[in-house]
Amino acid sequence: MGSTSIMKRFTTVALSAVLAIGLMPALVQPGMAEAAELSTGTVATQAKQLKVTKVTGLKMTDRTKKTITLKWDKQEKATEYQVRYVAWGEKCKSIKTKKRTIELEGLRANQKCKVKVRAYCKGGPSDGLTPDWGAWSDRLEVTTKK
Repeated sequence: MGSTSIMKRFTTVALSAVLAIGLMPALVQPGMAEAAELSTGTVATQAKQLKVTKVTGLKMTDRTKKTITLKWDKQEKATEYQVRYVAWGEKCKSIKTKKRTIELEGLRANQKCKVKVRAYCKGGPSDGLTPDWGAWSDRLEVTTKK
């Protein structure tokens, strides 16, 4: 038996062991999947990566002395959104929502706020998708009414 044959057999055994103990498919080297298919009938596959794009169209749709209402464009693959904002003189706050609009409450009159939003695709083992956060939107600076 030549050294190439021994190496193929070792690769097949090593991949079978990797699959048996459930290690990540990313650890599988190129060419090993074919060897595993021949010996075990199983091919290692990687989860599909859904790329969530940067949120666009962030704008203020209404404001009062104590609230600011925001809206943004729908991101096709998003399952939810994260809104991060900081009102002048306060700590940064973060809110998760499945909607494309949100009302920021508890603000003061004539208070400036900086806001940004990003999309999230949940994904998981049941659908074979990898969770993914999109890039933050451009920052929007808004002010409540006087």
